[in-house]
Amino acid sequence: MLVEKAMGYLEKFERTWLVQCKHFAHSVRSVGKVEANSIIVDCERIKAKGYLLVCTTALTAHKELMGNQELTIQYWDEVRLEERLMKRSNFSLIEEFFP
Repeated sequence: MLVEKAMGYLEKFERTWLVQCKHFAHSVRSVGKVEANSIIVDCERIKAKGYLLVCTTALTAHKELMGNQELTIQYWDEVRLEERLMKRSNFSLIEEFFP
């Protein structure tokens, strides 16, 4: 869980995010409908208004997740995660967790 504090167009706001990592690469499985239903329930349980999924395989539950108007949803696959990590400002993070 992560609490984002941001400045909106009119005022400051906070958004609670549920962050999950899914690693199905070795099983050759995608993140599907079963996981999507669980995600929505999990977000409701902790009153999260945002959901970030970081995974190493495809997301096939896109329609189920994106159809939920209550959640702000972000999806990072392995390419997008690598793009974010490879920014110069994150080099210390890489050195710490990926020696």
